[in-house]
Amino acid sequence: MRKQLTNQTLFYIRAICALFLFSFFGAPTLLAQQTTTWTQNSLTEWQSVSSDGKVLVVCKVSNGTAINGNENIDCAKTNTYSDPAIVGSSSIEIEVSSIAAGNLSFEFYENTPGNIPVYIVNPIINVDKIGTFSITLGDSATANFNFTNGTWNELSSVGPIFQSTATSFNINDSALLISNGGECGNGIDSGTGAGSLSVNEPSHVIQMNTNVTGGLLGIPLFTASDKVEFVLSNLIIAEPEIEVTKTVTEAYSNPVSAGDVVQYTIEVENTGNVTLNNITLNDSFTDANLNPLTITGPNYVTNTMGSPMGTLQAGEVATYVASYTLTAGDLPNGGFLNQVTVTGDSPYGPADTTDISDDGIDTDGNTENDVTESFFPVPQDDNVSTDEDVSRAIYVTTNDSFGGNGPGTVGIFLFSNPSNGVANLNVNGTPTDPTDDFFTYAPDPDFSGSDSFIYGIIDALGHIVNANVSITVNGCPEAGGNALLKYCEGSTPTQTDLFTALTGTPDTGGTWTDNGNDSYTYTVTATAPCTQDASATVFVSYAAQADAGTNGSLVICEGATVTAAQLFAQLGGTPDNTGNWSPALAGAGTYTYTVPATSPCTTDAIAEVEVTEQAAPDAGTNGSLVICEGATV
Repeated sequence: MRKQLTNQTLFYIRAICALFLFSFFGAPTLLAQQTTTWTQNSLTEWQSVSSDGKVLVVCKVSNGTAINGNENIDCAKTNTYSDPAIVGSSSIEIEVSSIAAGNLSFEFYENTPGNIPVYIVNPIINVDKIGTFSITLGDSATANFNFTNGTWNELSSVGPIFQSTATSFNINDSALLISNGGECGNGIDSGTGAGSLSVNEPSHVIQMNTNVTGGLLGIPLFTASDKVEFVLSNLIIAEPEIEVTKTVTEAYSNPVSAGDVVQYTIEVENTGNVTLNNITLNDSFTDANLNPLTITGPNYVTNTMGSPMGTLQAGEVATYVASYTLTAGDLPNGGFLNQVTVTGDSPYGPADTTDISDDGIDTDGNTENDVTESFFPVPQDDNVSTDEDVSRAIYVTTNDSFGGNGPGTVGIFLFSNPSNGVANLNVNGTPTDPTDDFFTYAPDPDFSGSDSFIYGIIDALGHIVNANVSITVNGCPEAGGNALLKYCEGSTPTQTDLFTALTGTPDTGGTWTDNGNDSYTYTVTATAPCTQDASATVFVSYAAQADAGTNGSLVICEGATVTAAQLFAQLGGTPDNTGNWSPALAGAGTYTYTVPATSPCTTDAIAEVEVTEQAAPDAGTNGSLVICEGATV
């Protein structure tokens, strides 16, 4: 039989603990978002408003469990609770009797008119005085609390006297008959049990079955009761939210053609504070004229926190992909509109958390729920005629649309030259406004018949679509079409390279002019009776060669291992930081830094750092010396 403490002794112990806490930590402060003073609604129901005023907690009991009212958590032993501020907090005292099993529950509501039920993300149950000391021998027992609608895990406790599983807590039954030391005790085999338990699931209600075991309950007529205090903390209301962003990668060819692929990346982020399940996506996909189309996907790729497909923890992002392959019938419609709706199940119910995708582009001033757009221009074919040996202007852009992206700032261009004449671009004095560009077409001398050429227009995102111009009676010299040519820095293009780069079917025998701005114009002089020369320009860009810097040297202490940063710092010049060191880094030796060339350059850059070792100082080892008394060493 354990010793029993009088109420007066308990009072002194609590007073001393309170003075100790005040002296070392100052006045006790309430943990944010925890229960405060409890108010009685009925004999079996009490309520408390959380310290932040947001949550109403209702405590209900039945059968062999009763509510005694307000108390204070007094066990001040270090690390008993997951937050030390629990000590001294107002608590509710629950009494469990051995006469009958009972029930205990804590329900959570929004502290607003109507008391709307809410879920708490991971509430923490802080308990004290399990296995309460009482005056009679029959009360030397422990209450058992069994969690019936979830699981919890122990965060902290007064010691091994406090026992818990995933669904229960009590004190060590073997300590009941030998325990002494009052509230807290030594946490092993004396005092009462106390600790903190974190509920693993978002909860609207925590339901427990209760009973009493241990002590002298095996003796006929003996009964027992246990008075246990509760403080609920970490009362964070579950707020499910989800955000979906859909971005597009336009793998358009030049020009945009059937067979091109539009790829979409969908990122679904759980921006709330509670796990969402059964994540589903509903994709709406049309062309720019709102004709419905069928997209491939969305297909799940990965989650940032490793959750299975369809589940998102708070802060987790799931990635999906979708794609569409263009058909010839899509080209006249100028692009695609795509938006996805995502839904998920929260603790509050199925499919109650939803969002419509944004395109991830906020520079347009709209930061929410933008349709993901993918546009390209729509030029229209033209039919014109001209007299033999007479040139004419063809205003091809009059009936063209630059689409949802708008026109670019570069001119339209000739994509395919006519077979029996030449078409030259005229920017009409506005080189950055392609909407008024036109072509001047001149026929070959003495030619009559049908001819055609293809031109392209470029929108603001650089997407190109071509259209055909059909002409009757065409001709004149052919210089080909404008072209782009990329060289490695330090190289000079040859006329053969430039000619090969020209589009169309240029005539040979023309002349090249260096325009001085990395562009070269090829001109085929007109022959009588034609007067309009034909010309095309090749624009040359240069890729920087790889730079590994110049050789260097480094002295290290004997036995040390060099680092890549040390070696890189010894290189001279301005080396690129994209290279690799060989051989594997160790001590003294010669290390080669190689920066691989990038196309069209083909020569890797190489530099070396020679590393030498300097011997470490050697003071020998400790020794001893014996001298005659009075001698000087």
